[in-house]
Order: sequence, then structure tokens, then C-alpha cells
Amino acid sequence: MAAAIVKYFAIILALGASGDRGASRSAEFQVRPINDIKKDMTADEVRNRLGKPDRVARQILFRRHLEQWIYDDLNVRIEFNCLPAEEPRVINVSITETRRRP
Repeated sequence: MAAAIVKYFAIILALGASGDRGASRSAEFQVRPINDIKKDMTADEVRNRLGKPDRVARQILFRRHLEQWIYDDLNVRIEFNCLPAEEPRVINVSITETRRRP
């Protein structure tokens, strides 16, 4: 089911329905399908593929923290598991709802 949603999102993205801020990122980042992002990828690999996130949220936990990178124009949230002395790794990729801006 998740794979079908990701493929659907890639088709919509390819058709140019990337939201109000679509012009803010380069064409290279807009066309690249989100299904390139896989579990256990490092934060650097994600940044190289999608660019800098629009927002970052962190949740502090015991001996680790979770980090969420939000790409508003791509309608994607990527979650990382951040352990001490290790590179952050992708644990989840979610498609978010399109938010309408006034």
C-alpha cells in the first residue's frame, strides 16, 4: 500500500502538482521521485537528493532523538533516528496533506 502511495505521489509530482512553493526549489529536486528515499539512508544522502528541508522538528528521547525533516513543497516528511556517535538514519517517509496557504 505504501509503495502505491509513493508511486502515485511521484506521478503527481512529475505532472507539476508540487504545491504553491514549487518554484522555490530547482527543477532537479522537483522531478526526482520521492521513492528514491529508502530506510537506513543517511541524512547527507537525503539532503543530496532533496536539498535542505523547509522545517526540522526534533523529539528528545532517552539516549537518542528523532528528527523530522519537512519538505512543504513536496508534501513529504522524513523521520530520522539519531543515536549518539552515529549518523542519523531514515526510519520513515510519509506523504503529508497539502496545506492551503491564504
